Amino acid sequence: MEVQIEQSRKLIEGLRVIVVDDVLDSRDLLEMFLKQKKAQVQAASCAKDALKKLENFPAELIISDVCMPEEDGYWLIKQLKSINRGSVDYISAIAVTAAAKEEDRRQLISAGYDGYLSKPFIFEDLSILIAEILTKNSASKNN
Repeated sequence: MEVQIEQSRKLIEGLRVIVVDDVLDSRDLLEMFLKQKKAQVQAASCAKDALKKLENFPAELIISDVCMPEEDGYWLIKQLKSINRGSVDYISAIAVTAAAKEEDRRQLISAGYDGYLSKPFIFEDLSILIAEILTKNSASKNN
């Protein structure tokens, strides 16, 4: 499913996103990029903070680092999957990590992430991945 950059821009505009990363610079860059695309963004420094933000901010997408102290990205996706099971509104999730092997990607997808990018990544690749996931999840909701 090929999504063009212009199409991705339209899909991201107004999207509610929670960015989760324990590294302030990484978190700030992601937040700034998404806000430039006119997404509504909340930033969280850890997995527990992200879940707390979900209580008052009905996110449609979580973009999370995987390697974080205490609860990592695998813990977070497990929590999100239990929320998704009991909810009409599915929360999509993208993992970002320095682990770049094919085995890492398979493990993240089987854990429940809808997509994966290895760090460092090009922000436009993130835009396209977001649009592809939203398009795919929207199509599966309607079936």
